[in-house]
Amino acid sequence: MFFQKKGQTLPGDEILFRDYAKGFFEWDGDYAKSKRALGHRISPEHCRTLTSQLENHIIPRLGGFRLTEIKKATLRDFRNGLAESGKSGNLIIRLLQSVNSILEKACEDELIEAVPTTKKPAYEYKKRGILTPGEMREIFAVPWDSPAGHGFPTRKETAGFLGNLLMATTGCRVGEIQALQVKDVDVKTGIISISKTWQKSPGKVKEGTKTGKARRVIISQSVIRVVKAWLADGHPDASPESFLFPGYKKKDKPAEQRYFEKTLKRALAKIGIDEAERKKRNITLHSWRHFLNTYLLDSGLNAATVKSITGHSTDVMQNHYYHPAENLAPVQIIQEKLLSGGD
Repeated sequence: MFFQKKGQTLPGDEILFRDYAKGFFEWDGDYAKSKRALGHRISPEHCRTLTSQLENHIIPRLGGFRLTEIKKATLRDFRNGLAESGKSGNLIIRLLQSVNSILEKACEDELIEAVPTTKKPAYEYKKRGILTPGEMREIFAVPWDSPAGHGFPTRKETAGFLGNLLMATTGCRVGEIQALQVKDVDVKTGIISISKTWQKSPGKVKEGTKTGKARRVIISQSVIRVVKAWLADGHPDASPESFLFPGYKKKDKPAEQRYFEKTLKRALAKIGIDEAERKKRNITLHSWRHFLNTYLLDSGLNAATVKSITGHSTDVMQNHYYHPAENLAPVQIIQEKLLSGGD
């Protein structure tokens, strides 16, 4: 540890925060290299997010300070300024964590004596809303189509329907659905292989899932029939290597996340859940994972089996996705019964 003696100048006295932090979170930088060396999971996309937050929120406020000038009061003012500008508590927490990572490295490099800290705002956990089994069946019973307009007729949105159906019945993340290729779906056995995910930025398939583990999921006969119909009549090119849901204009890229979001919102509106109600209940594409996790646990499946299906890495994360059903009819155990509503 480097200690400052009276009258002695620390190296950090001569270094501006902006200069020291430049490129800190880049994929090839020390931060990401250290994470990988310690066996921690980190992705290029996460590095890009941290870099963007550094450049847009941290450097404008702290960049002009010398490293040794950043004290507890500096971080307190940084936190309060972000809050006054309307930034959420969750974003402020992430930004403070980034600043802490940079200052920890400066301390390791013996540029500052110690890492200053400040109190973090309360974490604003917004509980993810989920649909009831009845609402789920209603959604997939209404027509999924785009409204006519601008000279175009009404168009069936089979891809949006099937993509959401797969999320609801397998618990797949939207990036995993986007990355699916035709060859990943075995329509004879109903087995889908989940081994990769689509990264919006930089716009390419990443081998491996969020947890780093591939898995296989099964779909019911009802869903298999929809997949077969899509491949036979709706898919523009059902070759094994093509995306299961190719983009509307660029077939070498999958349909965008906002496409699945838009078609879900239309279906929700048709069953009486308008945009205001959807926001109030916090229903998103990711709600399907919460829906399935809750359904499977309430159906009596053991935790290990549920984790293998949904791809959760820990019991803690699985519990985060569990929403106990209080006033619902007994949850159907078999997926087919969930879709049909049969006894």
